Amino acid sequence: MEQKTVFFIISNRVRISTMLRTDMFSLLQKRGVRIVILSRFGADETFIKEFSGTHVHFEPLGKSPSGFLVSASMRIRDTLLKYDDPELSRTLHTLRNIRTGRVVGWRMRDAVLRRLRQIAHPLLPTITRMFTIVERILFANKNYAELFRLYKPSAVLLGTLGSEMEDVVFISHADTFGVPTIVADLPWSYVDNRMFSHPRTATRIIAWNEQMKEQLVASRGIPADAIAVAGTARFDHYAGAAPAMSREECITMLGGNPHKKLITYALVDDEWHPRQEHVVEWLLDMISQNAFGAEAQLLVRAGPKQQKLELYKKRAAEHPELLLDDPTKLSDQARLTSILSASDLLISVGSSLALDAAILARPMLYLGFTDPERHDPFDPILAQMYEQPFLVRAIATSGIRVAKSGEEFRTLATAALQSAASEETGRKKLIAEFLSGGMGGGKRIAEEIMRVIS
Repeated sequence: MEQKTVFFIISNRVRISTMLRTDMFSLLQKRGVRIVILSRFGADETFIKEFSGTHVHFEPLGKSPSGFLVSASMRIRDTLLKYDDPELSRTLHTLRNIRTGRVVGWRMRDAVLRRLRQIAHPLLPTITRMFTIVERILFANKNYAELFRLYKPSAVLLGTLGSEMEDVVFISHADTFGVPTIVADLPWSYVDNRMFSHPRTATRIIAWNEQMKEQLVASRGIPADAIAVAGTARFDHYAGAAPAMSREECITMLGGNPHKKLITYALVDDEWHPRQEHVVEWLLDMISQNAFGAEAQLLVRAGPKQQKLELYKKRAAEHPELLLDDPTKLSDQARLTSILSASDLLISVGSSLALDAAILARPMLYLGFTDPERHDPFDPILAQMYEQPFLVRAIATSGIRVAKSGEEFRTLATAALQSAASEETGRKKLIAEFLSGGMGGGKRIAEEIMRVIS
């Protein structure tokens, strides 16, 4: 019997954890499926060592397509095929406010374009086919074409329906070569804040739960038979596994004191919260004053795109209670799990880390203020962000709470540090809301992939 081959498109660091460090990846190997990992991490020895296997091959991802024609084509497609849904319009308005850093008015241009789309709606299938042809031409890549001819893949495994350029490119190539595409790593917020226009066609879309499937069918017009509810592989690594390091070992490794509470602040991109460095300074002041009812220390986890990393490095060298987790290296999942498990409180802004925290039974707070000590012009924008449907659902479970002021944060943080079990019921509701199928999504997704390629 001919060996089946699946392309894994690993276009960023996040997908290393969400697609490779999963039961999905390991089970496909056990089934004898040849896996071709296309990424930009092939020069990293630790990456190669971690994911090498009898049936695993590594190939490089080229530079993302760019230039006037590419950006113009993408922009025109998004404009012509945009969904005119009131909820999505509000979300787009919020995202526009975040990008500009201020509350902007509704634009007349949007109303005009909405009317034009209504007039052109009968031509929607024709417009969609036209862009499929345009993208075949625009994104044609001789190196990728050679890989399709060489490996003859049975399927291409993607993270999104086209929100990332590499996914668009490989959807186009798969279409050219008649290869099925499987979207297996949609973020929890994808339908609500990333799917603004009619998507490119995929053979199979993996939904987290029935509600996500209903959204995709009812409000996004995707055929029900193209969607499989199998959960997500993002949390496979938590199932039945103890952290690689004890709390004492982990905090010592970070340069901290295991006898003090560990507050971990997962920074977001600065456009999502423009005053994060002020929050860090305020937290350090609170810790110095023992304001949370216990001796504590602060760990800052900066993302790879964090623009103020040098500032945090400087402050960590100056302040004994500030620890910094280096984001410039490919962090292994065992290390990250140990850090999350060792944390007595997690902080972020609208992050899906809330689900990780709930699974690990760790308290977590969202920041609902920009400056903890005074009103800031960005506060209304931050409030709008938490009105996105997926965050409304998450917050309604009480598994994650939003601190809307410095004083409220102090109260909630003090309670959380005194008793990690204080919001246990809410955390269970949060898990049930988004992971209704339970853990083990990777195994179910692997079975779905086998059905597609068999």
